[in-house]
Amino acid sequence: MASSKLDGVGGETWRRMWEAAREYSGNAYPAALFPVTEGARCVLCHQQIGPEAGSRLRDFEAFVQGKLEAEARAAESQYVRALKSLPDIPSVGQIETMCEAAGLGTEEWKKYLSSVWESAANTKLAIMSGEASVAAQSFPDVSETLQNLLAYSGQLDAQAIQNEMDATGFDRTAATKQKTSLEAKQWVSQQAVAVRNEVERLRWIKAYDEWKSLANSRIVSTKAGAISEKVITMAYIRRFNNELRLLGAGRIKVELVKTKIEKGKVLHRLQLRAAQQRQPIDLVLSEGERRIISLAAFLADVTEKPYAAPFVFDDPISSLDHDFEWSVACRLAELAKERQVLVFTHRLSLYGAMDDAARKQGDDWRKKHLNLLCIESYSGTSGHPVPQAVWSSKTGAANNILLERLGAAKKAGEAGGGESYRALAQGICSDFRKLLERTVEDDLLNEVVKRHRRSVTTDNRIGVLHLICPEDCKMIDDLMTKYSCYEHSQSHEVPIFIPEEQELRADIESLRDWRKEFSERRKGG
Repeated sequence: MASSKLDGVGGETWRRMWEAAREYSGNAYPAALFPVTEGARCVLCHQQIGPEAGSRLRDFEAFVQGKLEAEARAAESQYVRALKSLPDIPSVGQIETMCEAAGLGTEEWKKYLSSVWESAANTKLAIMSGEASVAAQSFPDVSETLQNLLAYSGQLDAQAIQNEMDATGFDRTAATKQKTSLEAKQWVSQQAVAVRNEVERLRWIKAYDEWKSLANSRIVSTKAGAISEKVITMAYIRRFNNELRLLGAGRIKVELVKTKIEKGKVLHRLQLRAAQQRQPIDLVLSEGERRIISLAAFLADVTEKPYAAPFVFDDPISSLDHDFEWSVACRLAELAKERQVLVFTHRLSLYGAMDDAARKQGDDWRKKHLNLLCIESYSGTSGHPVPQAVWSSKTGAANNILLERLGAAKKAGEAGGGESYRALAQGICSDFRKLLERTVEDDLLNEVVKRHRRSVTTDNRIGVLHLICPEDCKMIDDLMTKYSCYEHSQSHEVPIFIPEEQELRADIESLRDWRKEFSERRKGG
């Protein structure tokens, strides 16, 4: 300490002297805190305390208090560490497990070791609680027990060495095999009843398999396959190839190849004829070619059925080109001679092709058997028949349909104003444009050439085309120009207005009157 003048300050003797002085100061100056330095005498030499001595006494006290506090903290820390270092007390189950593992499985050892650990647990509990309620007891002397355990450990080591020596001349592999064999025999002898039952069960299974072999359908399947190959398959192949030819697909070289016979049924697959590599046909043929092959296979399968069920086709020309489309229409018309054929389509080309194919069978047959009908979907329902649309009706009938619709539009306008009229009149203008196209085909050109038709019909038709004059062409051309805007997109900057009812009616009636006049001209020509 810096203010001390003598050696040994802070030592044990000096500290005992300082504590004695502290205790005496309580008697000399009971009302003041030690050390008393103001107007007081030294409690050791009784001399008056000056400033230097007072300062030194205060330094001594500060030194003693700081060192005591540090020692207290160190002691407390050491105490906490000592508490944490106390061993964990094993449970009863752990004690038994350790005894078994160490070969101390007798009840005496278990009870003794349990009592030792119980005493240790009580001592630890008292120490941890600061001996608040129970004083910590000293741990029992176990030196004799440790000597006994060491002796027992030595015995075990000696026994292990002896066992190793004994095992040197012992054939463990042979002994293990013998042990396994004996255990197996023991188990079999214990399961003798179950083994006999299993042997009996396997005997019945073998007999059952022999019975099944007598009823094996393989012979039946083989014979059925041979009969099917001669009687059914070859006939079907002939029909299939014939249908390919009738559908205009004779150039597609495919063949049916037998794959296997399963439960009396002969299964086939389609493959390209004389192909170098047996690639699946769906990787070689187009979608339209695959569809025409599927249609041929279907027709070959059902056309020779003993009952004449009706045929229903839903857009059978999907993915087909015009050549295939025409061949399909002709084949369906041919089938319609023997049974009912229903064809659903949204393609105008098939609509026209079916009409032409029916005409090939004769006009009388066409009028009697071909029934063209429109159906529609509306308000959540579908499949309802509706009157012929303008594009599918005869031009004269279509003309009258538009005039009837115009009358309804006029009444709607009178009741609801111009917007109600124009909402209906715009559709009439659009259909009038379609009627003008039909007029060119059916009336002006006398159906010699028609859209969506493959054929050009000249028989008794082309001879009247010389009656067409420039005025006819100009009249139709003017109307086509006027009403084409309702079929094609127009600029928003130049909107097209719906004609008034009188103007629209005059145009429709002018076309009707021209048709009558032109028809009379052809009859007189």
